[in-house]
Amino acid sequence: MNIVPNANGYILKGSRPTYPGSNARNPNYQPDTFYVESNYGGNWKMRNCSDYHGCLPVRMRRIDR
Repeated sequence: MNIVPNANGYILKGSRPTYPGSNARNPNYQPDTFYVESNYGGNWKMRNCSDYHGCLPVRMRRIDR
């Protein structure tokens, strides 16, 4: 996944969901809901709020290209 800036903030872009280990599309995939925040110091915080047990922290790692 990549975080891409746009006019309204940022978009979290993912790839097309497939079954693990194949290129077969998974039509039953339930997308995750992420909340991403950044502060003025440039630090990022992300949470996955896809289930009914509250939001879970997500570990992020920057990969420079």
